Amino acid sequence: MKKHITALMAAALLMSGSGVLTQYTGITFTDTAITVEAADSFTTKTVSIKADYAASAQAIKISWNKISDADGYRIYRYTSKGWVGLKNVSASTFSFYEGKLQSGTAYKYMVRAFKKSGSSYIWTKAAGEKYVTTKPKNVVFSAPSSTASSVTLKWGIQKSNGYQIYYRKHAASSWTYAGATDHMNKNSFTVKSLSSGTQYDFVVRAFRTDNDGRKNDSEFTFITYATCPANVTFTSACKAEGGKAYLVWNKVSGATGYRVYKYNESKKSWDVLANVSSSVNTYTDTNGSGAKLRYTVRALKAVGSKTVMSPSYNNLYLTSKPSKPGLSYIDATPLCVMLATDQTSDSIDGYDIYYRKKGASSWTHYATTTDGFKPVFYIKGLAGGYTYQITIRKYITVGSKRTVGDYETHEVTVPKSYSANSYCNKVADLVNVQRNAQGLKALKLDPQLCSLAMIRAYEQEEAFGHTRPDGSSCFSIAGEYGVASFWAENAAQGQTNPDWVMDSWLNSSGHRANILGNYTKIGVGYCSKSNSWIQVFA
Repeated sequence: MKKHITALMAAALLMSGSGVLTQYTGITFTDTAITVEAADSFTTKTVSIKADYAASAQAIKISWNKISDADGYRIYRYTSKGWVGLKNVSASTFSFYEGKLQSGTAYKYMVRAFKKSGSSYIWTKAAGEKYVTTKPKNVVFSAPSSTASSVTLKWGIQKSNGYQIYYRKHAASSWTYAGATDHMNKNSFTVKSLSSGTQYDFVVRAFRTDNDGRKNDSEFTFITYATCPANVTFTSACKAEGGKAYLVWNKVSGATGYRVYKYNESKKSWDVLANVSSSVNTYTDTNGSGAKLRYTVRALKAVGSKTVMSPSYNNLYLTSKPSKPGLSYIDATPLCVMLATDQTSDSIDGYDIYYRKKGASSWTHYATTTDGFKPVFYIKGLAGGYTYQITIRKYITVGSKRTVGDYETHEVTVPKSYSANSYCNKVADLVNVQRNAQGLKALKLDPQLCSLAMIRAYEQEEAFGHTRPDGSSCFSIAGEYGVASFWAENAAQGQTNPDWVMDSWLNSSGHRANILGNYTKIGVGYCSKSNSWIQVFA
């Protein structure tokens, strides 16, 4: 009997005071000890919460079916502490509203009916609970992005089960369902297969699904955006001449204007040259001089206060026609013809070189260099005793386009045997004067060594010293041309006078040792382009 009294006291406490118990944590409703007057059939009944309910982002309104003989109802919500009693209502009230809830959240409610029995209360079953959800908050868009055929929408995360997306052409009468995401953290969506340069309306709403499969949706959030216009394509009328660059492009459907850019090579970035209207499809860069020019034009589409542009840079490469090479030095030995240019420039990519015997009808391609800085060229294998025409032109490659300059042609006679010029003979004589003064045998001026020395003198224009332009040792030249090796080399650069170069060498212990060394042959070469001198000894 003691246990029954305890249960009655708990029931009496429930109805004390104002009739509303805001914290009802002492009972879990799984304990049948709360049931009173067990013989009463009222205790076998269950209050059924209706499937239909109303919800907003922060409030829920539930309703239930009437229980006959009830004197009132009590509403509970389940929390981390168990079931909490929220409110007692009269027997004629069949709904309950609760506000200040969290958006996009599931809540579990239960309603129990009660009736008075003397000084006690009899309750229906602690059963019939129902899950309901509040609506998610409306989404808030962040900056969208687009391509020519798609728009990617982004928005802030809202507590939900996911998001639904719809779209239409701007101001059209009907919407198209684009799809949905399946998690609240999937807060971006790309609508594809759209028309380029076209304005669209989009709506996104968050949804929350309860246990019965009902969706509670937020309100639609609306945004207008546009796909990018298609990429600009240039016409064949584009050209660079006379210090100007002429740009012509095809108009793009849906574009409201165009933006013209020029690539800044030093900054490695694009400079904006101009914005033009959609009716314009040409632009002239009055500063379009230079070997390598790079432009792009992007189509614009205005969307309210924002502007979208064609998605990628469509490069236009232009170049002014290179000038002639400016060959002013050409020399020949039986081993090699040497050509030297007056100008070098990083604005060109290289040279095309051709030759033919004078009077021949066709040219032979000798080489295409890939170094615009290269000032000297060497043509091997030409037959001695013949006059050849050598022609050379500059070229520039910008993008996939190759632009060539005019050919410049020179004639040269390849000797059958080497004949030293007066400068080289004078140096050889001065060497033997020094050797004679030391009681040493005179050196013989050797034609093959002179040929090698002449080539080495021209190589000083590219790389001064005892390392050749290709990085190999000076001694490698003999094997390259198939002649006898030499064993020592002196190099100098600066003046034309043979007396000056001999004084310079004699005042250097290493150079002097070569001049007075245990050799029998000498070769001397001189390049007037760079005033470079070479002695080789064997």
